[in-house]
Amino acid sequence: MAEHSCFLYGERTAKVVHQFINDGKRDKVILSGRMAVNSLGFIKNVTLRGGGIGFLPKHLCKQEEASGELVAFLPEWRYPEGGVYAVYPHRKLMSPKVRSFVDHLREYFAEA
Repeated sequence: MAEHSCFLYGERTAKVVHQFINDGKRDKVILSGRMAVNSLGFIKNVTLRGGGIGFLPKHLCKQEEASGELVAFLPEWRYPEGGVYAVYPHRKLMSPKVRSFVDHLREYFAEA
């Protein structure tokens, strides 16, 4: 993987350490990419057009994987789980719109 052209999420393209997990075993790989960006949508589009390997959350590419447009690279390996956080004022002051959005996020990412 270190020799492939990767599109990295973040700010750096040179020597970024990525951790992967397979069956409880953690492994580190130093990757460099031709481009680092802060848009998963951009990484997805470039990957779909054959630009290289993109590291994307599964929930962003379900349809493309099902249709064969994208193929999981080393599907038995995965990134360590992260979190999604909604930051908002105290619940007593939460508007119905914010409550609805937080509930939507909880439901959406529970399926991912």
